[in-house]
Amino acid sequence: MYERSLIQTDGSDHAVRAAEHAVALSRVFDATVRVVGVAGIQGAAGPFDAGGVDDAFVDELKPRASESIRTTETVTGRRVATAVLEGKPADAMVPNIKDTV
Repeated sequence: MYERSLIQTDGSDHAVRAAEHAVALSRVFDATVRVVGVAGIQGAAGPFDAGGVDDAFVDELKPRASESIRTTETVTGRRVATAVLEGKPADAMVPNIKDTV
């Protein structure tokens, strides 16, 4: 029924619990799992980001997304495919959703 699962995480307790459920389903259906963390640049920059952000600012966000992925892997006890994306989480996820379904 399920061949692939795509999990977006921000490392929060809610995201980890959702990932636990997704991984449980993937085990039942022998599905592959991909965990994605998004470096939410616009959200982190706030409403006063009229001129854009520099590369250093973006580079600071990526480790947070990577840590969210590691947290999810640790809690689920399963090694999964991972990716760190940049941008608005909803917009960044669309291409991944198309690749997963």
